[in-house]
Amino acid sequence: MIESEWQQVAINESAGEQPWLILPLERWRLLSAQTRRRTDLAVWLDSHEAVESIVDDLQTLPLVGLNFPVFTDGRPFSSAWLLRTRYGFQGEIRALGDVRYDLLEQMYRTGFNTFSISDEQVLEKAASTSLYFSDYYQATG
Repeated sequence: MIESEWQQVAINESAGEQPWLILPLERWRLLSAQTRRRTDLAVWLDSHEAVESIVDDLQTLPLVGLNFPVFTDGRPFSSAWLLRTRYGFQGEIRALGDVRYDLLEQMYRTGFNTFSISDEQVLEKAASTSLYFSDYYQATG
């Protein structure tokens, strides 16, 4: 478990000129092209927002956050997979929102490499156990 300097900013939340911000797509789009290239600014997408909307900026983005509004919404899995396989994104893909322990393995396998976990019980369980299976039924394992 590692503490992160990145802070997720809500759509209606004031952020000022702070560094290490993960901005919602709507706010991130309002930034100038030059500002969007800052290495201390990142973007997060809600599950209904397409990764294609940020493809032109992937080379300069250090992090893309993908939000799970509820654990039953699996669209961010597809978004992570697309970022890694179709668009070759090498940066950090962070799972945000309703991140549950039983989904961490699948998140990792589809391209996520960091997880924002706010639930203390989930955090303790994730820190104290192995997240990786030794064998998979699917070919992607």
